[in-house]
Amino acid sequence: MQQTAKKELSIALIGNPNTGKTTVFNALCGTKQKTGNYPGVTVEKRIGYLDIKDYHLEIYDLPGLYSLRATSSDEKIALEVLTGRLLENKKPDIILYIIDASNLKRNLYLLLQILELNIPVIGILTMIDIAEKKGIICDTKKLQDKLQIPIFSINAKNSKDIQNLKENLNQAINHALNYHNYDNIKKLYPKNINEYYKYCLKELNEFFKKNHINISLTPADAFLCLTDQNEFLFYLEQLLLTEKSQDKNSIQIILNDLKQTIQKIIESSKEFQIYSNSQIIQYRYKIIDTILKETVQQKEILNKKTLTETLDSILTHKFLGLILFINIMAIMFQSIYTWATPLMDLIEEFFSYLTEIVSNSGIFSPMMESFINDGIIAGVGSVVVFVPQIAILFFFIAILEDSGYLARASFLMDKLLSWTGLNGRSFIPLISSFACAVPGIMATRVINDDKVRKSTILVAPLMSCSARLPVYILFIGTFIEPKYGALIAGLCLFAMHSIGLIVAFFVSLIMNKKILKTPSIPFIMELPEYHIPSLRNIYFRVIDAVKNFLKRAGTIIFAMSIIIWGLIYFPHDEELAQKNVEPLLQQLEELKNLEQEDIKNGTPFPERKIQIELLEKEIENEIAAFHLSNSYLGRMGKTIEPIFRPLGFDWKLSIGILSAFPAREVIISTLGIIYNVGEADEESDSLRSKLLNEKFPDGSPVYTPLTAISLMVFFALCAQCMSTLAIIKKELGSWKYPIYVFLYMTGLAYLLSLIVYQTGKFFFY
Repeated sequence: MQQTAKKELSIALIGNPNTGKTTVFNALCGTKQKTGNYPGVTVEKRIGYLDIKDYHLEIYDLPGLYSLRATSSDEKIALEVLTGRLLENKKPDIILYIIDASNLKRNLYLLLQILELNIPVIGILTMIDIAEKKGIICDTKKLQDKLQIPIFSINAKNSKDIQNLKENLNQAINHALNYHNYDNIKKLYPKNINEYYKYCLKELNEFFKKNHINISLTPADAFLCLTDQNEFLFYLEQLLLTEKSQDKNSIQIILNDLKQTIQKIIESSKEFQIYSNSQIIQYRYKIIDTILKETVQQKEILNKKTLTETLDSILTHKFLGLILFINIMAIMFQSIYTWATPLMDLIEEFFSYLTEIVSNSGIFSPMMESFINDGIIAGVGSVVVFVPQIAILFFFIAILEDSGYLARASFLMDKLLSWTGLNGRSFIPLISSFACAVPGIMATRVINDDKVRKSTILVAPLMSCSARLPVYILFIGTFIEPKYGALIAGLCLFAMHSIGLIVAFFVSLIMNKKILKTPSIPFIMELPEYHIPSLRNIYFRVIDAVKNFLKRAGTIIFAMSIIIWGLIYFPHDEELAQKNVEPLLQQLEELKNLEQEDIKNGTPFPERKIQIELLEKEIENEIAAFHLSNSYLGRMGKTIEPIFRPLGFDWKLSIGILSAFPAREVIISTLGIIYNVGEADEESDSLRSKLLNEKFPDGSPVYTPLTAISLMVFFALCAQCMSTLAIIKKELGSWKYPIYVFLYMTGLAYLLSLIVYQTGKFFFY
């Protein structure tokens, strides 16, 4: 017997923020979900899939909103999906509306608007346990009859409730598809409201017909027209732009005429005994009050503090709350900064092991071996090495958000940041960026205001990340500590970590006030009830973050790694390199001949073998230094030396700065190659000695403590990290943003480094 193909339906999962919507989504879809961005915007899109008896469901987890009058970018996305402006101009087939039983009045307001869209709705009642603690008893059957929609009462963390929902969803969908919600809901409105909506739609549709525009509106569109004309006109402009026959000039003429039509509609409202927009809103609440009176009982409860109130008295206290918050942030920061290190080391060791396998195989030419090791393996490694930091950061963010604490933390930090145009939600991304800007920038997804999120992303790279630390340690340990002592060295290290944060505050102020023109509005956020975090939600949040990074930023980072490998490797003239080390090769030949004579005479000289090995290593290092110096990157370094000379940098430091673009700490290994000390790190005595003893022809030192400070200031502020620029592009959707970050940060770094060096040179050197 042939099985009937399942019908495909799109379902929008929607509700107020903090109603358990994402928990329901994860419970329904499990691992069958994917994430991405909506076209043309940076708001994240989550889609899951569920198979039931008759249907294959594609479920969209939409951002939370309080009404169809959208303000933030997240709310606008939800509205655009519901009205069919996104998803190829197709409205959802069904809406799964999440209702918080402990906040019914607020939740039902949006539900009434949703019902006016005339899309089939299924209600899911959550937070019943919290409602009962507040003495709220909701009769689900009566509420279902009153609203004329199927309603499930569930605990989203209870597997039996979720299984029951899945088993009965098929029947609920069949029921919902056969009912017209607006025909039911409009009976609840007074006659004058229905007549006014009818008049409004008639006038608008006649206007569209007269202008040959193929657009049909719903009562919800009429409400939008009456309450927010600017948003309504923007909505229509987007619809008109999709019509190929329309050009921008004709659209503007139509919109100007439409403004007059809307004004006429608003002026006519008095004929229907409607004297203000708020009157329509008041009618909605009257309907809600009537529904609640018949479906909800409010029991008296003992006048004692709830768990949430008790915790808030401590966690939001202006002193205790701040101390606890600092400790929580310290633990989170320590986890990203230190706890991820063993995992990152294992990843680096694994890729080093792969490099050794390729090098020892003997089957590749020198160029191909370098391409595989320094291009492909190093490129993939530079992406994967971030995974532990991203996973740990989003593990903490998921716990803080799911528990309800993140909202409190945002309020605590809002006063600290509000003068810059940022808000409390910017704090966690900024503090996370001290470990690494990549996960820090990804953490800005907790910010729902688009302009604040954008400005946070654009200043996050100024935080002094862990990749800058080796540079500080090398130059402080070489030039500052030996001359000025440990105390000054420690203060210098603290200053380097502080400078980016201080500059970021002022950059944010200028950016928000002058460039993005972020409106100065009160930071309003609902404080949800405290919950035990859902392990399922935490798991999916971490997995999503890691997958998004590997898929979205990893490709760009890998491509950049290949390009930079090419700049470092080519032109690779082995013959010239051999000529450059010819005197050393002759010494090596002489030592080997002496060794043979020693063996022949029966008087082996053990130190001879050590001398040969050291000389071979020196030749190898000298060849590597020659290739780097004469590569395209090396030539670029020598070309730009005059630009960096006012900062106290010679051509060797200039090459180091260019080579550090894949990762800031690469400057150390580059200097190790240039100075012929082989592999070097920030603790390398041989590299420190070379830097200290580098002299000009007149015998004066090339590098001084002032040079070290100038270089550290430059590194503290410059945008020397391709991974950061790649993630900015992916998060904000355009190359103009990473280019802007690179230019303004490099400009700031150059200017402050110039001031430091030239001022110090004038007074002290």
